[in-house]
Amino acid sequence: MKLSKFLSVALLGAVAFTSQAMAAGTVAGTEIKNQPTLNYSMGDAAKTADVEATSYLVDKVINFTLARVDAKEQTIIAGKTGMAAFKLSNIGNSVENFALSNDGWTHEFDFSSKKFYVDADNSGSLEESEKIDTKLVSKLAIDGSTTVWMEVAVDEKVELSKANWEGVMAQAVDASANPYVASTTNDLAVEDVVFADSSYGAASDAERDGKLALHNKWTTIENPDNVKLTVAPITSEPAVKVTYDPTNGTENPMMIPGAKVVKRWSIKNETSTTATDVKFSVAIDSETEYFAKDLSATWMAGRSQPTQFIWNNTTRTATDIEGVIDGDVITYTIPEIKAGEEMIPHLILRVK
Repeated sequence: MKLSKFLSVALLGAVAFTSQAMAAGTVAGTEIKNQPTLNYSMGDAAKTADVEATSYLVDKVINFTLARVDAKEQTIIAGKTGMAAFKLSNIGNSVENFALSNDGWTHEFDFSSKKFYVDADNSGSLEESEKIDTKLVSKLAIDGSTTVWMEVAVDEKVELSKANWEGVMAQAVDASANPYVASTTNDLAVEDVVFADSSYGAASDAERDGKLALHNKWTTIENPDNVKLTVAPITSEPAVKVTYDPTNGTENPMMIPGAKVVKRWSIKNETSTTATDVKFSVAIDSETEYFAKDLSATWMAGRSQPTQFIWNNTTRTATDIEGVIDGDVITYTIPEIKAGEEMIPHLILRVK
């Protein structure tokens, strides 16, 4: 009984640890070894017994975050490229590699190309030397972060005002770029794998699956360089029409002094964007004079007193627009010409 008492007290007080038993925050693969010792006395003799050490490895905890650096909603110009930045942070307990890929759900249009760039020098800005399409973030340190850029391109003829919800997926992979598989049993002699990552709600991204997906909304817009109007004399009807002369009246009028002449041009908006505050100017030659209103001619059905006006050839409607004269130049301001519309300015002059 005395011996047992001595053994119990000595063993309880003499167990020594070479590392903490709790491995929170400890690097994966670290060996934790417990080396107990047994000291006791038998009579007047001090004794020490050899006790086998126990050891085990700290398991790998895969945990990381993915955050937007740029706004969630992005626009991309037809025929151009767009770019969005994401911040990838390793909050696990081991240096990790992460495979990069695109991930999305609703596609109203398709990208013509997709590339990923990685901030190799961790400067937070993309250098020309870093514009190398890569699918791997290599050896991201514990508590380390890096910026990943996703560059996308669309065809020049892409349908406009359409959306694509697509972004980046990051997945933890081993040194051979193979995705990790979570361990199902705890083997103390092996560095098991534990997933601790969250989910941002993407269908392809679940809780504790070793991958994260973050989507942006990309909307196609017109290339501003392509938003142009074309103007030319109309071709569907005579660009210059004599509607009256003082000798023949409206019956076969001729271009003689006193004749009233209508000049017409075609202004087309062949883009997909509305043009606003359109100013159309015409120089009036010295042999003619401007008529603000023609009170004598009936040359267009339903308009017995035609003013200077803009004819919308798309909707088949007319809008009176008073010209502003500056010297020998008259200018008409058209509030807007919608995508696909053709406007036909009418200028009424009289031959001197």
